[in-house]
Amino acid sequence: MGYERIREHDCTECVRNDPVVVREKKSQYRLENPANKEICKTRVDDCYISRGKRCDWLLVDCEAANAYFVELKGADFRRAIEQIDETINRVGSDLQGFGLFARVVLTKSPTPHLRNTPDVLKFEKRLRKSRGNLKTKTKLFVESV
Repeated sequence: MGYERIREHDCTECVRNDPVVVREKKSQYRLENPANKEICKTRVDDCYISRGKRCDWLLVDCEAANAYFVELKGADFRRAIEQIDETINRVGSDLQGFGLFARVVLTKSPTPHLRNTPDVLKFEKRLRKSRGNLKTKTKLFVESV
C-alpha cells in the first residue's frame, strides 16, 4: 500500500500551491513550489498520529518522492529531533524509496554544540542513507522543490 495510506487520510491535503506553508505561533516553514508540483501536506501532530512523540507536519513532493518532516519548535532542538525521528520510525515503512528530510524551525536559536551530539549525528547519517538531510532555521525556513 505504501504512501497511499497517508495520502488518502483525512489529515492530508494535496495541493499545487506556490508556496506551501505551515506555521505555528512564531515559526513558519515555506516550501516554494514554482512548477506547481503536487505537494501533499499532512498534519501529523494530533491528527495523523495522536499519541507518543511525533512531528508537526509531513510534506511530500509526490513527483520527486521526497518527504519533509517538519517540526515547529521553541528552542528545544533535541526534542524536535526526537519527535521527527519517532515519526519516521512510525511512518517510514509507508515511505520506502522516498528521500527523507528533517526540517526544524525554532523560535530561538539552540546552543550550537547540540548539533554534534552522538544522537544527532546518528540521525543525520540515517537521513543521508535515504538521500535526505537535516536542516534547521530560526523563525522562517524557506526552500524550493
